Amino acid sequence: MTDPERVVRDFYHPQRVQVIHPIQVVNRHHCVPVYEHVYTCEEIDEYCGTHPHPHQGMLRD
Repeated sequence: MTDPERVVRDFYHPQRVQVIHPIQVVNRHHCVPVYEHVYTCEEIDEYCGTHPHPHQGMLRD
């Protein structure tokens, strides 16, 4: 009888190992001019012709 022959069987079992990958998010804020056009309005009354303006009174001779 001879010495027993050795047979090795390897078994692999997955094990989770966390590897941390740091990520840095940079929020960049930029102010840009946006033109807003604002208009003013003025209304005036003009009286033309020979008739007097009602608030001026009568024309004197």
